[in-house]
Amino acid sequence: MSKLPQISPAELEVMNVLWKHGSLMGTEIVNIVSETNDWNDKTIRTFINRLVAKKALSIEKINGRAFRYSAAIDEEEYKSNATKNFINKMYDGSLNMMLTGFIKDNDLDKEEIDELKKILEG
Repeated sequence: MSKLPQISPAELEVMNVLWKHGSLMGTEIVNIVSETNDWNDKTIRTFINRLVAKKALSIEKINGRAFRYSAAIDEEEYKSNATKNFINKMYDGSLNMMLTGFIKDNDLDKEEIDELKKILEG
């Protein structure tokens, strides 16, 4: 996909449900999202409708009344793009600056350091 939509943190919660579960009916999305948020039905359906308008979700009408939704954008592509945008915005595009800041701000144990070394040598 050439241009991925901007997705708010709240909308991302809906996307994560669909990426995890595949296509779902609107009621199923509401039920799952409600398990971890105190949002009401109308709020969650607003997020779903926004995602449809952004073309992040595809919609299929079932039996004339109900709707089935599925992710219209790839999870890995979206998250990779969001990560690149974050690094560009917060660290002037420098992955080195981001990693240095992260490592300095977190006490990594030997196992985590060894794992990072393996990735970097990879």
